[in-house]
Amino acid sequence: MGATFSYRITPALSRVGGLYGNILLFWSSPTDYMQSLYDHFGDVVPLGYKPKNVFVFGPARNREILTNPEVFENHTFEDITYFQHSKEYARELALGLGFLNGPAHAERRRLLRPSFLKESVSQYTPTFVDLTERMIASWDKRETMEIVPEFMNLAVSMGLKTLMGLDPSPAADKVKALFEEMFALVFSLTYAFFPVDLPGTTYRKAGIATQKLSAAVTELIAQKRREGVDGDDILSQLIRRQDENPDFTLPDLIGTVTGLFRGMYPNVASALSCIITLLALHPKITEEVLQEINDRLQGRNPGPED
Repeated sequence: MGATFSYRITPALSRVGGLYGNILLFWSSPTDYMQSLYDHFGDVVPLGYKPKNVFVFGPARNREILTNPEVFENHTFEDITYFQHSKEYARELALGLGFLNGPAHAERRRLLRPSFLKESVSQYTPTFVDLTERMIASWDKRETMEIVPEFMNLAVSMGLKTLMGLDPSPAADKVKALFEEMFALVFSLTYAFFPVDLPGTTYRKAGIATQKLSAAVTELIAQKRREGVDGDDILSQLIRRQDENPDFTLPDLIGTVTGLFRGMYPNVASALSCIITLLALHPKITEEVLQEINDRLQGRNPGPED
């Protein structure tokens, strides 16, 4: 690393409990583990002696690191050891924005930027309202429910519609199931610790799931091209830009869309679940929030300006 920050990077985690011990602690309870890291070590905590990987806490530090590519780089396909044995079917997983650096990263951001401007995102407000109303309507005759799965399904439906233009349907359910299967396998401990391509292993199952997902997204792209790519969903927008940017290949397109979906729906669902939990724990704050919403909306649905 040629450049350094003005603050001291804290002692590496591997000195505390060993690399694999820390990974197991993180997987067993991510929130408690990261809170403990922050309390004991501060807002930048390296994983390993070099350090090669870091935990970063807070928007200021994230912004500082994400805007210093000379010091901190994204993982690439070649950095991930357990991808090395599966290039024939895992390559597309590492072609999204989160795996790019340098000029390639800047170019992908340029292609994506128009889709994430405020005026572009605002057009999805009616979709968010409609899907949320459907979810709430399904609660009418239920006395209890698990909130996390409810919000996970809501976030997935939002992602399928806004990212891929898919309304609730058997086709959408198929893509949703493939995403969930692939992510569950690829980000499992057995996949990371036993990257062996043998029948019955998580690794072999992940390869098959990835191939199925890639084929489904490829077919969706072909279908959109056959029907005319005039939709407002982000996939349609990127297909149109692909025609103007020949270096933006089909695998790049698939990797970008799957990366966006992966980064979107778990985070949205987690944020919504945490908000609802905090409101339930603080009824006085809940009253204030509801009063503010009622004063603002006066019984109407929220619009982009809200």
